Amino acid sequence: MDYDLEDFEVGDEVKYVSECIDHDEAANMTDDNFMIGGYYKILFVTRSDNQVLLDIGSDYNDDPIEWWVNIKHLKPTKIVEPRSKYYKVIRKIQQMDRKRKEKGYAY
Repeated sequence: MDYDLEDFEVGDEVKYVSECIDHDEAANMTDDNFMIGGYYKILFVTRSDNQVLLDIGSDYNDDPIEWWVNIKHLKPTKIVEPRSKYYKVIRKIQQMDRKRKEKGYAY
């Protein structure tokens, strides 16, 4: 199943299911604790390039390590509700309504 960026929210727990481009570098930084099949917490979601910032552990000085991962390498652990076939149209209308409300237009 393909997941959309709207399926990922800050604070959610996700499962890391496949190797990202710089997986080896992240694994070395965390002493091989960043692994496929691991569960990690989302710290930030960027809408521009389908990436999320994960908390992947800590280094030797107990400083937190954060890593950017594309959503195609992740699987949400929460149950994702099936969407209607018109979900993109509905989402676009909701965005337009929100923008109109912010600008003070009546609708």
